Parts: sequence; C-alpha cells; structure tokens
Amino acid sequence: MDTQKKPRSWSQMSQYNKCPMAYKLARVDRHWKRKAAWLYQGTALHAADEFWDRSGRTAPPEAVHAEFDRVYAEETNRALSEVPNTDYWFKSGPYAGAIDIERRHGIGHEQVDKLLAWYEKHPEEQTWIAPDGTPAIELRLEVMLGSVPVVAILDDVIQNTETGEIWPRDTKSGNRPGDVGQLMTQAAVLQVTYPDVEFSGKADFWMGKTGKPTIPKRFDDSLVDEVTAMFEELDAKILAEEFPARPEPDKCNMCDVSLNCPVWN
Repeated sequence: MDTQKKPRSWSQMSQYNKCPMAYKLARVDRHWKRKAAWLYQGTALHAADEFWDRSGRTAPPEAVHAEFDRVYAEETNRALSEVPNTDYWFKSGPYAGAIDIERRHGIGHEQVDKLLAWYEKHPEEQTWIAPDGTPAIELRLEVMLGSVPVVAILDDVIQNTETGEIWPRDTKSGNRPGDVGQLMTQAAVLQVTYPDVEFSGKADFWMGKTGKPTIPKRFDDSLVDEVTAMFEELDAKILAEEFPARPEPDKCNMCDVSLNCPVWN
C-alpha cells in the first residue's frame, strides 16, 4: 500500500460523482452535515447484522434486536447532542425529524426480523471464511488499483454451500439499491486481495425493505481494469482540485452540506 497517497473509497467516488462541490464541502472543507434518522437506522441494522453473523448466527432474535436498539440509541443521541433541534434535521417525506426518529426505530426492527427470516430460509448462504481464517464480516480490504490505494469495507461475503459460489453482498436499509459501482468496487477489491480464490463474478445488495437480495450484478474479466480506471480518474480530478457544482433541485435538497453551498444558496 502506497502510504504517500490518500486512500480512495467507493463513498468518495459516489459523492464526487453526484457533485464534486459537495465532495469538497464535506471532505476538504469539512463543513457541518445535516442529520437524518435514516442514517442511524442503517448503521444500527449493519451492527445487528454483524452481531448476529459473529455469533455464528446462533444469537437469539431478542439479542439481535437489543444490539439494534443499543447502536440506534447511541448514534441518534450523539447526533442529538450535536444538533438538538430536530427542525434542522432532514425530513423523510411528511415525517419531521423527531417523528422520524421514532418511526425509523420501528422500521429498523422490522428489517432485523426480515434479515433473520431470510437466512433462516436460506441456510445455504453462509459467511465465507477467507484463506487466513478470517470470517468475511465487515471485512476491511486495502489494495492498490493502478497507482491508487483503494479501501473497501464489505458487509458480507457469502458462500453458497450447495453451489460453492462466493460473492460480496452489501446490506441496504433504504428504499433503493446502491449504485452498481459499489458492487463493482467490492468485487474487484476482493478479487485483487485473494487472487487464488475463484469468486463467482457477481455481487448483490440485500434489501431491508423487501427482505431479500437484489438480482445479482455479473461482471466479466475486465472488472478490475474498469474499476482501476474509475479510481485513477477520480484521484486525478481530486488532486487537480476539480470541484464544479452540479446543482439539481432533487439532489441538492437531499445534500447534507447544501446549507454551505455557494451555488445552491
């Protein structure tokens, strides 16, 4: 790993692709970010998923729900300590901040139940164990893609015990799947890290809303080259300080640093 260059990640790529100015405001200038209850719902769902996986999927449902409660309260209280007036939080449709905090707590518990139910029905989808014996749960990987150090944290790497297939899976608590670029990045980083492992050439999202995975995205042999080119282009633009604004009402209204944007305001 080249310690002289700042590592890049999919979250950086995603934010820059949406709006380079938002990237600058959030990551370079480090402006205040607007709070949103859905963020802490997502964090708590991931924590519950990780807790259950690390128990060997033997923890009772009440313990998994308790982990969701613990993390949701911790994250929400931290945000409230920074911004106690929830009028300044994002709304979720008609639901204002304080109402949405309670609402998201309930939605999160529903999604925990869906998570447990999915894997109960699909016991063949097990956590993959890496060659060094590490269970692939919240697996943090660092690789060089071309000249760029890239970091990826994989929620889960699944191995189907019936077919032998191995692939990365990202857990989503929102209404929509993530960008295919996120799956491409995870699959490429996994492949580069473990060149002697035969992966399935696919990746998917597990959706808390539906309680099941998305149709897998499949990749060919050009995957690593494609992802490398993506990150080399991103790195070059950031280093060149190319941060144009890309204002669009729907996008800017949901931008957590828009209050400090010199173009939108």
